[in-house]
This record gives sequence, C-alpha cells and structure tokens, in this order.
Amino acid sequence: MRSHSVRSQLIATLSASLAFFLALTPTPNAQGQVPPDFDNRWFVDASVIGGMNDGSTWANAFQHLQDALDAAANPATTDEIWVADGTYHPDRNMFNPDGTASRIATFDLQDGVSIFGGFLGVVETELSQRDPETNETVLNGTVGGPCADPNAGDCMVPNGTPGCDDANCCAVVCGFFPPCCDLVWDAFCVSFAGELCPAPGPPGVFHVVTADGVGPTAVLNGFTITAGHADADAGTDRHGGGILIRDASPHVVRCNLTGNVAEEGGGGDVDGATSAPIFVNCSFIANVACEGGAIHLEGGLPRATFVNCVFADNTATDHGGALDVKGFVEASDCTFASNSAAPSNPPQQGGGAIWVEGGEATISNSILWDNNPNQIELVLAGSALVSDSDVQDGGFPGIGNIDADPRFVDAQAGDYRLSHPCSQCIDRGNNNAIPPDVVDLDEDGTTLMEDTPFDLDLDLRIRDGLHLGGGIVDMGAYEFIPLLVPWDCQTNPDGLVGINDFLDLLGQWAQLCTSCDFGVGAPGVGVEDFLALLGHWTSTLTVEDVVEDAGLEYPDDWDDFVDIMTDEDPDEEAQQNWRCWMDHYLDCHTRPFCFDCACQICPDDDPYGNH
Repeated sequence: MRSHSVRSQLIATLSASLAFFLALTPTPNAQGQVPPDFDNRWFVDASVIGGMNDGSTWANAFQHLQDALDAAANPATTDEIWVADGTYHPDRNMFNPDGTASRIATFDLQDGVSIFGGFLGVVETELSQRDPETNETVLNGTVGGPCADPNAGDCMVPNGTPGCDDANCCAVVCGFFPPCCDLVWDAFCVSFAGELCPAPGPPGVFHVVTADGVGPTAVLNGFTITAGHADADAGTDRHGGGILIRDASPHVVRCNLTGNVAEEGGGGDVDGATSAPIFVNCSFIANVACEGGAIHLEGGLPRATFVNCVFADNTATDHGGALDVKGFVEASDCTFASNSAAPSNPPQQGGGAIWVEGGEATISNSILWDNNPNQIELVLAGSALVSDSDVQDGGFPGIGNIDADPRFVDAQAGDYRLSHPCSQCIDRGNNNAIPPDVVDLDEDGTTLMEDTPFDLDLDLRIRDGLHLGGGIVDMGAYEFIPLLVPWDCQTNPDGLVGINDFLDLLGQWAQLCTSCDFGVGAPGVGVEDFLALLGHWTSTLTVEDVVEDAGLEYPDDWDDFVDIMTDEDPDEEAQQNWRCWMDHYLDCHTRPFCFDCACQICPDDDPYGNH
C-alpha cells in the first residue's frame, strides 16, 4: 500500500477543528448578502503619497506594516492586512520612519490576522487581483543605522563585499552606483565603499518574522522574507533568521525566504512540542546556518508540513543543508536541489538536503537531486519514509521511487521546472498522496474536501504531461506543462507543424531530450519522431510544396529520402548523408539568410546532384 502520510496527518490535525470553522461560516442575511469573514481590513503601501495614513483605504494606507499590525492587535476581531509592493522593515513605524536600529524588532504574527502581500495598491478590491510574483512585497530585516539605505538594494549575498563589511553599506553604494550590484563588485566599488561608508551600520534583526504561540488563523501570504541575522551568543536569537516559530502553527503561503542567516535555521526555526506550521507554495533559497540552512526543527519534537516548496542553494556549515529535522517533517510535491552541508564530524555525511536526528521525515511526490554531500542522512534512530520520489543515488526503497536525472530547465539559473517530456519525473507521482488544500490556495472557500489544486507556479497540479490520457501528478514542486502542439518543435514555436519543425528535427537527429524528441519509440530523435511529425503536419505549405519549391522532384526524391530514413536495417552513413543534403536544399530555400548552406559539407556525394 502506498504511503498517504502527509494527507492523513493533515486531515487528522485539522478535522478536530472543522466543526469550529463551520460554525464560523458566514450565512446570508435577509437581503441574501454574505457578510465578509473578517471584521477589519487594513491597507499598507510604502509608496503612498498624502492621505490620512490611517490604513482605512489604499489612498489612506499606512506606510509601515508595523502600524497595521498594531491596528489589528485586538484579539476579539478578525482582520486582514493588504500590503502593496515595496520594502518593509520591522524597526520602522509612523513614529520612527527612519528606523530604531533595534535588532530585536520583528513582525509578530497574530491569531485572527491574515497578512497578504503582492498588491499593486490603489485599485485592488479582491484578493484574486493581487500578484505576489510581479508585485514583490519584501519584509527586509536590514535595520536603520549609519550608511543605511535599505531601499537601495543589497549586493552582499550575490557579489560579496570586499572592503564593505555589511549589507547596509553595500546598499548605499549600489544606490549611488547601481553597476556595483547589477554587474560586478570591482575595485571601483571597493574604493567607493571606503569613501562613502567609513562606519557601516549594524547587522539585520534577529528574526524578520516571529510566530509565538499562535494558531492556524495567523496567516502570512505573498511575501519575500530576507536579511534576518540570528547570530546571538545564546538563546532563541540564534535561531530562525527569516522566521522564528515557537509553539505555534501559522500558515505561511506563497512566501520566498531568501538570504537569511542564523546559527540554527537560516530561513526559519520551528521550536516547541505544540508547533505545527504549514508552508505551502514557498521557496527557501540561499539561506545559511550552522544547522539547517533553510529550516531547523528542535525542542519537544515539533512538526512542520511543506507542500509545493522549493529548497535550493541553502547551506549548512555543519549538517542539514536544507532541513535539520529533530522532530517530524512531511514534504509533498517539493524539490530539494543544490543544497549543501559541510559536516564537522567526518563520519557523518551531513545531509545535503535533509538531516534527520531522532525524528522522522515523510517525503512523497518530491525530487531530491544534486544536494551535497548526500541527499538524506539519518542519525540517532532518525527515519525517512520516502515514496513516489526521485532520489539521486537511491537508497530509499519506498514504493514508486526512482533515481533519474529530473532534467531541470536550468538548475544553474535556479529554474527547477521540468524541461522536457522525457523527464522521468513527469506523470510518476501518486495522486493519492497530494495533500488537501488546507490553506485554501485557490481561495474558493474549500479546504479539506479538495486536494491542493495548483503547483508552485499556480498551474494545475495534475496534467497529462505525456499525452497518454488521464492525469497523473508529477514529482517535484512544478507540474510539467506540455505544448498545446507538441509536434511544433522549432526554436520559436508558432502553433503550426511545418518545414521549420522538420528542419530542426533533422538537425537534432539521434540527440536525447531535445525539442523534437517527442518521447515516441526509442530514446532520442529518430525515425518514430520523424514519422510522428509528418503525421501531424498542419502548415498550409505542404511537404510537396516545400520539396518542389526547393528544386527537387516530388514524390521521387522525397520517396527515396523517406525509404532510406525508415529502412528496417538502416545504413547510418547513408541516412546521415541524405539528412545532410535534404537539410541543405530545404534550409537554403526556406531560410535565405542561412550562412551555412553554401559551405555545408556532407559525408558523401550529393544524392540530388542531378539538380
């Protein structure tokens, strides 16, 4: 039987409170109107000009998120906070617009308060109108101080800062001279920093966001969380640079935790036996810690659930490049890639993706690939239940697991989508392991009664990626989206299948996982792909038109070519020669600016020499 642990645990955790939530479901009044499911809505926009700044409308929005949190602090009310794109700092409010430089400042999540980022501001009246991916809303832990201009940018993580010791100094330099951030931090930038920033400001706050003792009605949705710096000598200020969760169960949705640092849990720390946060559609990118580069769990065996999440380029200087699990973790439809750990204890492998110490990790429909020095490390009776997942080097014999290159679009550039139908991660997951839509990702008011409907891109979670009929979920955070016209394989698809697709197919012959490798027949571009393309030809310019316009005879020359290409006992040299010359004739005719035609060298004589 397949493991359905993530689904079962989520349902078990939330079913007990279902009656409570149903009791709160709004019912129509005498006029048939359904009242809103919140008491107050507050608006925040860092760039608002004028207005009352009382948070009542977009025109009168607060400029600082802390002011909205203060306004929503009444535990007897249910509040929404809508935040426009921009950058917000935990040490700033209307009384301290330039910041207090206090490292203990933080954005505190509250029960009954849902905070939504990703608005453009001014015009939105519905949650569905926001776009966090386009309208980036940043919670930045950089605090005020000498040389600080937090809105100017931060080149500390991507470029390094020789001669400039902290992000505040770097932000100012890049504000005055953007190429230092956009291009390269060179000797000029070093000199400029020395002149402009003789006294760098303090490091960031210990925790950008804190969830202390709150439940699932504390919601953070649609933010980038960055520049937390939990580096205290002792206590909880060593844990959770991005978010500190203590005996709390918030819902964190569509958030990107990146560039945070801590002794334990660079991106976040989950502490306490009653903690059970849920992260859905989140990215944990380039966070750093001694233990648990992205997330650290410890203290009374806490729980954490991750759905549709990417963990990439996180680093632990000791163990747990992405996750350090001293509790219980459940991850479904997640991607762990390019995370690393450098264990101080040589016999241990470090857990490049996941370190499980005396706890348990349940992984389903996920990809663990290119994490160093290994994917999962189990110590002190730690266990991992892995199913329907792609795990590099294998070693976890759960049902449905594979060990195959997932073929990401561009891992070096941070694009972990599946690139091609020949990826073995497509249609290889388990539909029954998709967890329920606990956080209402599609905002339709239905949670436990439906599966999580979308992937990390908010595309449908289940698609028929291989055109085999029926839909099976893919492994990883992203669902592969097949072309509407899969045979349209030219470099710039135009929705038609014609001569340009045919020429590209000839140029890709025998290559694996190229655009014209349709996944039919033997691996690589071959005769089955050739016939499939001809069978789906839709261009008004027919094969006959193309051949005759190139000065060849149809059907005689074309039939000779097809006979050679489809021979059951193929002559590879003859095939190569005919492909070369067919490409030569057709390419020169259909692509007049082709500069290779005149000097193209084929391995044998021109079979069309009579032309």
